[in-house]
Amino acid sequence: MRRRWVYLVLVLAVLAGARFLFRRPVDVDLQLQLGPDAGKVKAVGLVITDERDRVARDLALQFPDGAPTEVRRRVPLLPGRYTVAARVGDRQLTRPLAVEQAGVYPLELQ
Repeated sequence: MRRRWVYLVLVLAVLAGARFLFRRPVDVDLQLQLGPDAGKVKAVGLVITDERDRVARDLALQFPDGAPTEVRRRVPLLPGRYTVAARVGDRQLTRPLAVEQAGVYPLELQ
């Protein structure tokens, strides 16, 4: 009986380890909503950090003629919880981001 428990624990440990080691990034389409004053915005900077405050992605977007009201950028991210620090013109904003699977994730940056 004890041997069965050892095998069960070993199999569960291998499965848990494989799940952790073989996590793959998913395509996340960030839909940046800049609002009605977007035409005045010339640059947007995003720093995406994970739960351990490690930088997962860093984006710098330039709009010499002014930004559109919505901008979409695809970034690969592992599923998990993130914090997005955004610099929109002279404003600084922080937004939470919870990635579960590939898809569109709106971020309101007004």
